[in-house]
Amino acid sequence: MSFVENKHPNAARIAGLLERSALANFWANRGPVYQRLAQSYADYIHRPRGTAIVPLANGGIALEAMARRHAVKAGRRLRWVASAYSFQNLGRGYFADVHFLDCDSQGLLDIEALNALDPDSYDGIILTNPFGLFAASLTPYANFANALGKALIVDNASGLHSQIANIRWQALSLHHTKPFGMGEGGLALVPENEAEALYDLVNYTPETAMPGHWLQNGKLSDISAAYLLDRLEQLVDWGPRYL
Repeated sequence: MSFVENKHPNAARIAGLLERSALANFWANRGPVYQRLAQSYADYIHRPRGTAIVPLANGGIALEAMARRHAVKAGRRLRWVASAYSFQNLGRGYFADVHFLDCDSQGLLDIEALNALDPDSYDGIILTNPFGLFAASLTPYANFANALGKALIVDNASGLHSQIANIRWQALSLHHTKPFGMGEGGLALVPENEAEALYDLVNYTPETAMPGHWLQNGKLSDISAAYLLDRLEQLVDWGPRYL
């Protein structure tokens, strides 16, 4: 794809990272490279206080897992509203019944249209940041959601950066088409006390409190984590080429 940077993984570095997995015979289910990737992004991103980073198979898995976690907390499936200008995770599958509203001139959910909506007709807001450019502009949505007691998830797939919005539920993409991506992957930014419960929704946990909310196997292997970690470590080289 012509719009995607021609990325060059450091094969020697990746092999070195995976030596830890080989020594431990631990290549999946949160192996040593997975743990290092999670910590590296936790250190890189200036996160809202009290939040954690959970690497997952992709950003779409992160988004749906967060929505399902909100359903577990509420004891029922939530009714979501979102911008019609969104990534293709919405309007299909688990999100087939999302209520779409128009977007504004920045491509964000039109907050005036949201304000005009009957607050009793929905339970949560999925806010897509399609260009990853408007971290400061997301604050009014957080204030709006807090005032009405609505759940808020940011589909911030393109917005991974050291500085992100001060919102505690965000899906971030590490897909190859994104600057930080190499192959496939994603991150869920969630409150620290929700991280393990969220992971249970994509893991073969022996005992699940609400099995109907389980998503699927959405874990990230150490092999994928090594490529993604190498990409992050090369940030000093490729980062200046992006705005």
